[in-house]
Amino acid sequence: MAYLVFSHRMFALSWCILFAQGHDPFVSYEGLDQPHRFLFILGITHLLYTSVTVVLSMIKIYSWREFENQACQLPTEQLQGQAVN
Repeated sequence: MAYLVFSHRMFALSWCILFAQGHDPFVSYEGLDQPHRFLFILGITHLLYTSVTVVLSMIKIYSWREFENQACQLPTEQLQGQAVN
């Protein structure tokens, strides 16, 4: 973790040294960092939303399977009841 903080600071320092000759950067370091964080949060949110959707879909399909099994047994039970009477 310390290495990441150090490299993060080194990048910021090199960014400042690169444009210290009287030229301004087109986008500041903070301007690059904010969209990066936004896209990271957006990606995590997308993965979580997709996972929840898949789980809920699987639960719903499982309930349909139970209904179909019950619906298939009902006509055969009715036919067997009519044959006995």
